[in-house]
Amino acid sequence: MIIVKLMGGLGNQLFQYALGRWLAKERSASLKLDLSWFQMQTLRSYQLDTLKISAEIASPEDIEKLKRANWGGLKGRIYRAVQRRMPYYRQRVVAEQVPFFDSHIVKNVSRNVYLMGYWQSERYFSSIASLLRGELKLKEPFSPDYQAWGEKISKVKSVSLHVRRGDYVNNPHINQFHSICSIAYYAEAISYIRQRLPETTIFVFSDDIAWARQNLTSYSPIEFVELKNTNRDQEELSLMSLCNHHIIANSSYSWWGAWLGTCSEKIVIAPEKWFNDEGQNTKDLIPVTWIRL
Repeated sequence: MIIVKLMGGLGNQLFQYALGRWLAKERSASLKLDLSWFQMQTLRSYQLDTLKISAEIASPEDIEKLKRANWGGLKGRIYRAVQRRMPYYRQRVVAEQVPFFDSHIVKNVSRNVYLMGYWQSERYFSSIASLLRGELKLKEPFSPDYQAWGEKISKVKSVSLHVRRGDYVNNPHINQFHSICSIAYYAEAISYIRQRLPETTIFVFSDDIAWARQNLTSYSPIEFVELKNTNRDQEELSLMSLCNHHIIANSSYSWWGAWLGTCSEKIVIAPEKWFNDEGQNTKDLIPVTWIRL
């Protein structure tokens, strides 16, 4: 049994699920998701339940059985001593050690493991890309807004453009780590695509659509996508993936909107600066075929 601890927003949850799904398939093991993180805060919620994923929710008993955290007495002390002496990738509980691809995870972890981390690299799951693109689709029914926007996107040469502001602006802790993509970045990215594909319509997705309207309206033809329903995040992500090409923010959410896109000739543009700390290693975060500006 493989249990993955889910944390963060939808984009982070997708990275965590993708690694767990690959490991479960590779090790012929069941995959379960630990949702306990969401019980300790209110800013984020579990969001994979609207997608066609192949995983069950881990019970407290499942987690305890796998982690064996509450073993007492001599047996428990011996077990914990043995675990501490093992390499981290051989332990029953494996915590992410580096912010880039770690080959030990795919080569050495067992089929009975509890995983904690963000695992933000396509290299963990590229071999099951087709399977994931089939599973990470919305369950029906789709909202009327979603259907209307999907029809619009299907009729033109489309570019998704994602503006992430929200907590990047309003949360001081998050703002320390994530910069906000500048208007200059979006202007350069739009210019890059339109020099190569002049007849494109831009579809803007944002958690601050008013700001986007104020600052991006001049790049006509352009549409500002607004959905008003409970599953807005999931539906907007799906609409992004329907677009032919993508301009993403420094956000795992729009990363997945672009990655899930199936256009064989898609252009994906990502910001060169992903974190405020320019020393942060992002070498495995952006797929090699994407363009960084």
